[in-house]
Amino acid sequence: MRTQRKKNNNNKTKKMNLTKLKPSMKILPKGYPLYASKQYEGATILEYNKSEEKKYNDKCLMQNSSWFGDLEVAKSYRTKDTHIYRWNVKKHTNLLKTDIKNKSFIEFVFKNTKQTLEPTIKIPKDHKNIKYSHPYLEMSTNERALYEFNFCFGYLTVTEQYQFMKLLKYLLENKIIDLKTRQGDSILKKIKLKIYYYKVGSLFGKKELSNRLSFYDFDKHAIMNLCKIANSSKYKINGVYQKNDTSFWFPDLVLYKMNIQEYILFNPQDNLIYDTIIE
Repeated sequence: MRTQRKKNNNNKTKKMNLTKLKPSMKILPKGYPLYASKQYEGATILEYNKSEEKKYNDKCLMQNSSWFGDLEVAKSYRTKDTHIYRWNVKKHTNLLKTDIKNKSFIEFVFKNTKQTLEPTIKIPKDHKNIKYSHPYLEMSTNERALYEFNFCFGYLTVTEQYQFMKLLKYLLENKIIDLKTRQGDSILKKIKLKIYYYKVGSLFGKKELSNRLSFYDFDKHAIMNLCKIANSSKYKINGVYQKNDTSFWFPDLVLYKMNIQEYILFNPQDNLIYDTIIE
């Protein structure tokens, strides 16, 4: 009985410690400027977001989450079909930092949410017939959603990211799944390039964690799932902040270094007011 009581007390202590987890946040003050390169006019985007939220009565729509940066980042995404716009934060906005300090917090909220999350990959019911071995295939729906979030934001090791991309390559080549880029093309070519780059780049050394890796569908699902969790919990989280860090997948070249800073908002219509067009 004493052993059982001690075990129960340890479980209670562990549970209390987990519930006291506080996320590391990037706080954007009122008036803080954000920029983005967009096809549509800045005010129109916010109005569209408002109408979509009202139409579906949903605070966590994939089409409403939006990516922003500083002016330098916005200019790097400028094309002949886009303009650069500026918005200002209209109230204090809390963005979850995607740093290693938040690894335990992210695992805790994903594993303990009562929400049914939606992973990017839809595993077919007969997946036992898939001739490939990877732990992802045996995970529950919410476990897969967490794994995908960790895949995108560098909470998996770079080797685990590589192994997961090999699984994606197998699933895509065998037409078990179909995933697209932002432009509507298959991501298979990009997956193959990343796999090849790993084989070459890892010869020169690599850091194991905090390697941001971006695929459009995975990013959108990861943000939507975190939004669902935050919206149903006590945590006041309005989005995600990715600092301009080094990443194995975005190498620091002599002539060019990609700025991977991101301000990702679940619902920009709630936190931003449109300012002006920059160029």
